[in-house]
Amino acid sequence: MTIQTSIFSCQGGLNTESPPLSLPTGSLVYCVNFESGLSGGYKRMQGYQAFDGRSSGTVLAVPGEGPVRGIWFYNDKVHAFRNAVGGATCAMFDSNAGGWTSRKTGLTANGTYEFSSYNFTGALSEKKMYGVSGVHKGFEWDGVTWKDITTGSVPDKPEHIATHKNHLFYTFGASLQNSGIGTPDTWTLRAGASDIGIGESIKGLLSYRGDTLVVYGQNKTMMLYGSSNLNWELKTLSSSGGGIARSQSEIAGDAFIASENGLVSLASTQNFGDFVTAVVSKQIKRLFPGKSALFSLVVRNKQQVRVYFDNKSVITATVVDGQNGKAIEYTRQILDHQFTCGVSAIDSTGTEVIFAGAEDGFVYKLDTGTSFVGNAYTSALRLPFNYLNGISQKKRMRKARLELDAPAAFSFNFGIDFNYGATEPANYSSQQAMAGGALYGASEYGSAIYGGGMSGLCEVNVQGVGQSVSMLVSHTSATDAAWTLNNVILEYSLIGRQK
Repeated sequence: MTIQTSIFSCQGGLNTESPPLSLPTGSLVYCVNFESGLSGGYKRMQGYQAFDGRSSGTVLAVPGEGPVRGIWFYNDKVHAFRNAVGGATCAMFDSNAGGWTSRKTGLTANGTYEFSSYNFTGALSEKKMYGVSGVHKGFEWDGVTWKDITTGSVPDKPEHIATHKNHLFYTFGASLQNSGIGTPDTWTLRAGASDIGIGESIKGLLSYRGDTLVVYGQNKTMMLYGSSNLNWELKTLSSSGGGIARSQSEIAGDAFIASENGLVSLASTQNFGDFVTAVVSKQIKRLFPGKSALFSLVVRNKQQVRVYFDNKSVITATVVDGQNGKAIEYTRQILDHQFTCGVSAIDSTGTEVIFAGAEDGFVYKLDTGTSFVGNAYTSALRLPFNYLNGISQKKRMRKARLELDAPAAFSFNFGIDFNYGATEPANYSSQQAMAGGALYGASEYGSAIYGGGMSGLCEVNVQGVGQSVSMLVSHTSATDAAWTLNNVILEYSLIGRQK
């Protein structure tokens, strides 16, 4: 009996909305704790570990009580804000070789912090940290001295922040205000300060490509052009939608905002002039709880935007090079901890670092290690049901070959379903086969063992008959390094048409 072969690449990301027959063969209908690779494939996500600045010893939470209320990376240190015990005030700590060190106490409690680092002087080593919390004055921190910034607004409690065109920008409700040019602590008209109303409460600011300031509320998005109060020009980009606070980000030449309808591309909004049309996450609509977004951050070396939600879930959008230009692939992660704020930055060695503050008062270093703070986590994915070029043709499955990249041996679970799950999964006995330096043993959702080199073409002998077939791969470990599924090759025989 002639053996047929079908080969497809693992790419396209998660799609929970398209009709089954229109799904690309290498896309995903289910995904947890995988992410898309820039050159294709689905990679098990890296873990995260608790952090306080020390290289050894028991890691401690940021002193105080309640969640971490803000986190920033400045002067190669993590700066974290948390309410003091009793909840009457808030304090700032930074990470050091001895752990968390108190730097500022007596701040107003229960703030939600945002930050920006900027050099207003042009001199070397003059970049300073600026922040707002919505409950007290904005501030400047240079690593030694804390300075409250007085704007004259009543109340003087800025909510959102941006540094743009040598100005410091704050928002107060529907008011967008900027400092004097080059003088972040001067807010007089004579020095170049100004106040612009946008007609609704502002949710966030983003200096887009360093040239335009994005200003968005819940229902509209605007762009501020110009270089000073002499030529500021505020134009409406969209009057059909805005975004969620602290969900703005910029990666790969585009800006993104998480909205109630999904992730929005500002480049697409500019092209089409409609905010809803510019939603670029329609393929995962049911998995994107926009109202529950807490914050987003970028991962530069992976070209990712990650949106963190209040149910411990994360939606990751990876900007990849597609056949028709840039494309976005989505994956989903489920964490053990509820993150409340985060930051990604480049340290003094040029290395990207990513941190998140959590509901439990700890700070975690992301994309590091092989566990969730020592605990095993499960990664799983399911590929779409594939008719293998014959909708009414029955196939007897023979073998699945999986092309994997891995730095070390690992084991995982593998299973096959037929006919959209209408029939029982394939029942095949435990087997072992050697191919491409890899050893596999498989059973119904059984285990397979992979080893031998950085990559390999590896085999699983399978059994079962059906018109369509779908594969499930899952892996649970606290010690296995991240690995990638790149391609799948299916071998089968045609045994007649379904009547």
